[in-house]
Amino acid sequence: PRIPDLHSTIYWNPSLRLHSAAASSFNFSTGDDIGPIRIVVRGITTDGHQFSAEQVIEVGFDPVRN
Repeated sequence: PRIPDLHSTIYWNPSLRLHSAAASSFNFSTGDDIGPIRIVVRGITTDGHQFSAEQVIEVGFDPVRN
């Protein structure tokens, strides 16, 4: 049997660089736990300004994909 992945940090990349001239995106996957999770993004702009954003999303089970 498979052991459930219940880690609290779902994505960490201290070297991620996005370009401000165009829309950017990246993908990540969650663990096996379902329910609400808070996404927190923090960074520093190229001119040294700090920024942060938070969003709560709902993680659910999709029986069609499993």
